[in-house]
Amino acid sequence: MTSGIVGTFTHDGRPESAGRMLPKRIQLRSSRSQWSADELMSLEEACGLFFPAGPLTVKTLRTAIRSGDLAITRIAGRIYTTPSSIEQLIAVRVAPFLGRSDIAARARQTQGVRLPVRRGRRPKLAGAKNS
Repeated sequence: MTSGIVGTFTHDGRPESAGRMLPKRIQLRSSRSQWSADELMSLEEACGLFFPAGPLTVKTLRTAIRSGDLAITRIAGRIYTTPSSIEQLIAVRVAPFLGRSDIAARARQTQGVRLPVRRGRRPKLAGAKNS
């Protein structure tokens, strides 16, 4: 068992806690510093380099693509991304706190347009059991 920069791997190149095999290019270059910021890599390679033992998977990256959070390029039907795009995806994002005074100020800025206010209970789903 060897310990690398990105995580701990078994003798056959698999991350210790994951059951999937790392892509060949990631086995050859397992450090982020060996990749240029704009070098194309498949989603499998991105997961192997940035998240060898989780928490993100190819499925998670596809979800990020659909929501517009991950920049990609499509070549011959295949999806590629770059290390800089992955780093932007996982960068810490701080959402501004909206207190009561902030919400009231925004309401005044909308020039009489009413903001939706949710009151009362949530509507029950059709077919839900009564408890």
